[in-house]
Amino acid sequence: MSTINGIFNSARSALAAQQQGLAVTGHNIANVNTPGYSRQRVVLSSGAHGLANAGVATLGVEQARDRFLEQRLYAENHQFGHYEARADSLRSTESLFDTASESGISQLLSRFWNAWEDLSNNPSGAVERIALSGAAEHLTGRFNGLADDLAATRQTLEDRIADTVGAIHRLADQIAAINGEIVTAEAAGGEANGLRDQRSVQLTELSELIDFHAQENANGDVTVRLGTGSELVHHTSVYRLGIQPAALPGGGNRIVWNGPGGSLADVTDDISGGHLKGWLEVRDTDIPDIVARLDDLAGSLITEVNAIHSTGFGLDGTSRPFFTGTSAADIGVHTDILVDAGRIAAAGPSDGLPGGNTGALAIAGLRYQPVMLAGQSTFGEAAAEMLTAVGSRVQAAVDGRDTQADVRRQLESFRESVSGVSLDEEMVQLIQFQRAYEAAAKMIVTADEMLQTLIQMI
Repeated sequence: MSTINGIFNSARSALAAQQQGLAVTGHNIANVNTPGYSRQRVVLSSGAHGLANAGVATLGVEQARDRFLEQRLYAENHQFGHYEARADSLRSTESLFDTASESGISQLLSRFWNAWEDLSNNPSGAVERIALSGAAEHLTGRFNGLADDLAATRQTLEDRIADTVGAIHRLADQIAAINGEIVTAEAAGGEANGLRDQRSVQLTELSELIDFHAQENANGDVTVRLGTGSELVHHTSVYRLGIQPAALPGGGNRIVWNGPGGSLADVTDDISGGHLKGWLEVRDTDIPDIVARLDDLAGSLITEVNAIHSTGFGLDGTSRPFFTGTSAADIGVHTDILVDAGRIAAAGPSDGLPGGNTGALAIAGLRYQPVMLAGQSTFGEAAAEMLTAVGSRVQAAVDGRDTQADVRRQLESFRESVSGVSLDEEMVQLIQFQRAYEAAAKMIVTADEMLQTLIQMI
């Protein structure tokens, strides 16, 4: 049977519950623009054991979170970060070739062949010989410059990989520290929703750097495992990634995981997402392939031109190779020719004397010979195919990045609908808690009047 004291108790619990509801609603409104904030709500229940006078019980404050959706968002961030890193680095690589200017490799090759044709028309001409020497020097200089630039780009990627590993460590340290704070707070009966939001922000940032799986445990902490299954964060411990030199084409470093007890494991090839995957892929696959194509072009040019030039003779009656070196990095014009353009062998063996042009004609004719790519392409076609391959890689990376960005925006929109704060909804909640609080206060006033009436009757 209800008593006046029971009414007081019920009203008092109602006041406390509605006050807590007002506080949480105000907290939601205050954080409407806070990145990573998850909307909170007070969990209320009728009084203990369903007694009529037990009032309302506040069971706690819970977050509106969809952990499956968060895992999906992390997975899409892995792919977005991968494509973003590829698009960024490949665009920088593509810009090295500068196809629109007169210093592009295709344009310089054309100038080189044109100079040989001019020389074949006037094999004794000093102007034509000097022009050819200059065109050849510009071409070899461009090959050298591209080789140096690609090596520098690869070193830049090494630096980015090291920076990314450092950023992963920083975030892992923060996640581990928050793990400890959450466990301590909740073990003492407190709530750690704000800490969970901070940890979610750190995990989201980490997901753009490297692929992982995050599992929240019963005690509130999160275990972060890399795609290999190796733990990056376990409770408050961090198992770090390291960088070790390795024998890769053109040099390079490997990513190793420092496990418990000082154990090491090479995880380079197991990383499948994030910026780290993008940097590694461009460093170990894309740039070596571009360098190989460039070296093949330069090496074939050296071989084919020298095969003809070495059998001919210049105006001084001597013979020598036209090019030195074996690759794009070291191709050069023979120093004797740079000193004296008269030593260019325009005359071939059949001419029998200086001043002939069969050598120049033969070298000029290489322009149209399918000597590249197993006899399938000319020098010009091979250069164009190399540039097209670079452009195709850039476009594929940009398309992948844009597609993942669209998917990520959709998931973020879904997350916002679940966890985000709606001011309209919060205002409705605010009014409901306010009216309930006023009603509970009215209950106390009414119960007090009843008690005074009872006292007066006694």
